[in-house]
Amino acid sequence: MVASEIDFDFDSTLVAASEEAAAAPLVDDRLEVLEVGPRNRLDWGGDLLNPPLEG
Repeated sequence: MVASEIDFDFDSTLVAASEEAAAAPLVDDRLEVLEVGPRNRLDWGGDLLNPPLEG
């Protein structure tokens, strides 16, 4: 498993792992974990769960 903090204006940490290693965090309700791929957006426009920031 490899983790990397994004140095841009994102608030995400990317973790590269095998499907087996990623299985536990994906089902852990204490964590906000999403499986992403190369077409997924990591900016605010890609956040479908949280409302946009005002201002």
